[in-house]
Amino acid sequence: MEVEKLISAVFAHECLWNQAHPDHHNRFVLEKEWEEVSTSLNSKSNEAYEWFHLYSGSNPFPINLPFLVSLLPVL
Repeated sequence: MEVEKLISAVFAHECLWNQAHPDHHNRFVLEKEWEEVSTSLNSKSNEAYEWFHLYSGSNPFPINLPFLVSLLPVL
């Protein structure tokens, strides 16, 4: 899976990465959002979730997604 596409897709769904978002702890909303991310990446239903957490899980610091997106080349 291309990391740049994954980051961009997750960034488009703020409740997945912004802990201050009202739906960040709503598992039903998060499940729906991860499904949308997976669909946009043409991947299996939980593949995007697993890849994202693989990259973020090995990092002891929270991911600063807006910063990572700012590093992506302009499309």
